[in-house]
Amino acid sequence: MTNLNRKPFIFLIAGFSAIVLFLAAMIQGFDLRKFFDVLRLIPIVATADGIAYFVFTAWLWRWSRLQGWLVPFPDLNGTWQGYIQTNWKNSEGQTPAPIPTILTIKQSFGQISCVMRTDEMESHSYIEGFCIDKDSQV
Repeated sequence: MTNLNRKPFIFLIAGFSAIVLFLAAMIQGFDLRKFFDVLRLIPIVATADGIAYFVFTAWLWRWSRLQGWLVPFPDLNGTWQGYIQTNWKNSEGQTPAPIPTILTIKQSFGQISCVMRTDEMESHSYIEGFCIDKDSQV
């Protein structure tokens, strides 16, 4: 749940559950005014919610329309090329030249792993979850 903006997620899952409950009652001919008929539909709604959550965490979280308001982090999957630049100066006052690098990111909804390669080294990083600071939006 920390990987989601809670309020929009709760509204979405409640709305989805209500729609599934209504459709299941219509298909099976149950009366939603009867408490025990509603109780008999709970396993169907819970199963639908579980399937929807699985589909969301497997694929839908990457959809750009959900970024920002529901999913607070971007999809960074891919291979990225760039440079490592330092502002350190050696004893002669010179700054080393930028180092070409390739960064490969594998990201799922709940974890991210990175491999950074240069001519001199290879670095692996892995995190299970995201630390999101809402104050600084980082």
